Amino acid sequence: LPDCDGNFVGPGVYSTHDTNGRRNEDAFTPSLTVEFDLADSHLLYASASTGFKAGGFDARAPRENQLEYEDEEVLGYEAGLKSSIAGGRAQTNVAVFYSDYGNRQGTTFDGIASLMGGNAGEYRAQGLEFDGRGRVTDNFTLSGAIAYIDSEFTDYENASCNEYLRLTGQVTFPCSRTG
Repeated sequence: LPDCDGNFVGPGVYSTHDTNGRRNEDAFTPSLTVEFDLADSHLLYASASTGFKAGGFDARAPRENQLEYEDEEVLGYEAGLKSSIAGGRAQTNVAVFYSDYGNRQGTTFDGIASLMGGNAGEYRAQGLEFDGRGRVTDNFTLSGAIAYIDSEFTDYENASCNEYLRLTGQVTFPCSRTG
């Protein structure tokens, strides 16, 4: 099947583009955390941090301009409360978080038979987490956790683009997402 640029891509067909490449990555990823003891049994905290995942190469890319993908970067914030109750027999933790990703890395189905690595775009995730555990007896501990996450791609300019998706109506030509 031809891809959106008219290149033939299909089972048993291998790319003939140059797969020699070199990357040199450097990153500074600072973080800051502050803690405040409300009492001997309660700790309030907040943090701000940055993260980094190196870019790379995916030789399965159907087009030479898709061979290399860029660094993924994240800026994250978290705040929470850690508590010990019932004389230390039970603990609870609650946290809220927000993360903002640039050049989010992921894999995309090529519409034929494989997954390709690359950058998807801008991504945001935020949510709430709660976990707790309690020692019911000396031999029995009960624990559980629950989380809510709200996430979305806020920009997905590198959405999957192949003839299969265009033919099935999942993308329009020239390769823009329809939904």
